[in-house]
Amino acid sequence: MIPVKNEQLRLFWAMVINGGLLAVFYQGQIFETFFSGITTRLALSTAEFLKISGLAATAQGNLILTSGTVYEVSYLCTGFLLIAWLAVFMLASFAPPRFKVAGIVIGSLSLLVLNQIRIVHVILVGETDPEMFQLVHDIYWNGALILFVLVFFSIWRSWIPYQKGKTRPEFFRHKMA
Repeated sequence: MIPVKNEQLRLFWAMVINGGLLAVFYQGQIFETFFSGITTRLALSTAEFLKISGLAATAQGNLILTSGTVYEVSYLCTGFLLIAWLAVFMLASFAPPRFKVAGIVIGSLSLLVLNQIRIVHVILVGETDPEMFQLVHDIYWNGALILFVLVFFSIWRSWIPYQKGKTRPEFFRHKMA
């Protein structure tokens, strides 16, 4: 049996690393230039999706221009921090390496798609109801993305196999009524 204490300790250190990532990531000077190409491509793809949805939009660098409003796609909009959190938690878990890689790849791609949907939706909300923009941007979608990471990690965690002869820690066993 894999001791629960060891896994909890690994997940604790994963949380510490994620806290460090968060502290470093919010230092804009460091990441603004590093992510400039990604934010430009994200702005271009968002403008294209907005055109498909019927909104006249163009992208200039990391800016999205609509009818009278300019939206900036910041490095914080890339979804990188959530992908990093998911990856650190998966790497800290007891799982065979191929399951870690599969979980990180599938989770990252899912987060990138969901993040693109988020950006398009937030801009559409900003165009239709500007007063709701901040609430949808800061609360609803950030909460939804964090919830997605937690749910994805939980589902992935229950899916990974254990080595022969070892059982899951008690808090991961499914109890039948």
